[in-house]
Parts: sequence; structure tokens; C-alpha cells
Amino acid sequence: MRGPPAMVERDRKSIWWPGAASELLIMLDAIRRGAANRVTAIIPLYGYGRQNAKEKSRSPISARLVTDLLQVAGAHRVVTVELHASQIQGFATFPIDNMYALPMLAKEVEKVMQQRGLTADDLVVVSPDVGGTKRASTLAKLLCCPLAIFSRQRRRPKEPAEVDLVGEVQGKTCIVVDDLADTADTLCQAADKLKARGASSVLGAVVHGILSDPACESIMTSQLETVFALRPE
Repeated sequence: MRGPPAMVERDRKSIWWPGAASELLIMLDAIRRGAANRVTAIIPLYGYGRQNAKEKSRSPISARLVTDLLQVAGAHRVVTVELHASQIQGFATFPIDNMYALPMLAKEVEKVMQQRGLTADDLVVVSPDVGGTKRASTLAKLLCCPLAIFSRQRRRPKEPAEVDLVGEVQGKTCIVVDDLADTADTLCQAADKLKARGASSVLGAVVHGILSDPACESIMTSQLETVFALRPE
């Protein structure tokens, strides 16, 4: 390792699963101590990316902690795929290259369209929440189709939040897009609501398919016809 730049790839489990993060940090430290000039960590799924801000007092910002640990362990650069939130790139003093996977996701959707004889006029890309609007908007532009967005609004204090849908889905094939599916609750709930509002069919499209239990069972019993992922974890 002495001298030349080194690259460490953390595949499949990335730094999401227990023990995987410590393995990656130990490898980075070993390479740094081996006197490599530069160390690049390739992490397709950036662990704890959903915890990128303080939701309430005394809550951790785990994505920032992961970035700090990578830097202390010796990483000079990180390459990842479809970060949950782009602000994570600002957590580090070293470069974090976020590889966008939506063009590949669009190609998979186009294959489904061809198989079903659908055109862009038959489709609507749906963001399951306001936070995913930018991602869904990008996919909608790639597919040249409309966009719909779910939003939660609390009408009065202490009342449950109401879910509103901005956009027309009546008679459309809806593509619910997200960066990852863990328990798949978000996808399943969105699909059920879309069918209730008149969607002809609902498909899920994600970059990272973690599919923790009971995700598969939830998908099978939901209104989702198909869920395709670019990276089954």
C-alpha cells in the first residue's frame, strides 16, 4: 500500500448493517498506516443517510458522525450512489462524490412502458413525501411525464396530520420513486392511497432495495404491482 493511491469498496452491506461500519473503518485505518498517498472509500449505500438533521432536541445527526469517522479513519474521498440528502456532501472537508442513478432508473421504467404499451401520457411520477420532490421531479423530466407529490399538513394543533396529494393520478400508471426501500412502508402506504384516488396501477422504483423484514410481505399485500430496485442489498 505504500505510495500509490488506494481504493476501498464496501459493497452490498455498505455501512448500513451492524459491524459493517467498523470493518470499513478498520480497513481505512490499516491502509492509512500503510502509507498510501490517498484513500478513496467506495460506499454505494451511505449508511444512516436518513439521519442528516436534528428532528428534535437531543437527537443525533448520525450521517455527520459517519462522515467524521470516515475522515478520522483516513478517507480522502468518498464515492457513493444516490445520497438520501445532498447536504451530507457538506458535512466533510474531503470530497463526497454522489453518483446519480435516476437516468438508469428511467431506463428501467421505459422498459416497463414498452412491455405494457404505455406512453408518457399514461404515466405520473409520484414523490411519497415533500422531501423527495427533487428526486421525483428529475425522474419525471427524464420520462417527460407529470409529477404528483404527497404532503402532510396538520390543520390544527394536536390533530393528526392529513395527507394531501398534489397532482392528478386518476386513470394513470403511477411510479412511486424513492432513494431506498427498507421496510417499504412508505411505498406501500403511497400505493394504497394512489389506488384509492383512482390510479389504474402503481409501481415502485428505488435505487437501493434493502427490504428488511417484513418488507416483502408488506409489498405482496399492498396495491403495488411491481417494485424494481437498481441495487438489491
